[in-house]
Amino acid sequence: EGNSGPPCVAIAHAAGFAPERAVEFAHRVIDAHFEQGADLNEPATYAPLLREIGVVAPLPDIHDPRLAEPVWEQGRRIGLRSFPTLAILKDGQARVLPS
Repeated sequence: EGNSGPPCVAIAHAAGFAPERAVEFAHRVIDAHFEQGADLNEPATYAPLLREIGVVAPLPDIHDPRLAEPVWEQGRRIGLRSFPTLAILKDGQARVLPS
C-alpha cells in the first residue's frame, strides 16, 4: 500500500541539506518508483538517491506523521494536492499544473 508521507519527508530532508538539488532528488524518487519499482515506503530506497545528490545525513523516520504534516502544509500553501504533482519552477516560484 502506498503512502505519500515517506517520499514527502525524504524529499524535504534532501531539500534541507541540498536545496539546489531538491527538484533533482524529487525526480530521482519518482523515477525510482515508476521506472524501477522501488518501494517509497522503504527507508533503504532513499540512501542511494541521497548519496547521488551528495547528502550523507541520516534519513529521519519517514513514517513519522509529525514530520509529514508540516511538509504537506507547505505543499498545500503552493497548491500541491498529491504526490507526485507536476509543477513549473520559474524565478524561484512553483506553479502547480492542473491534473
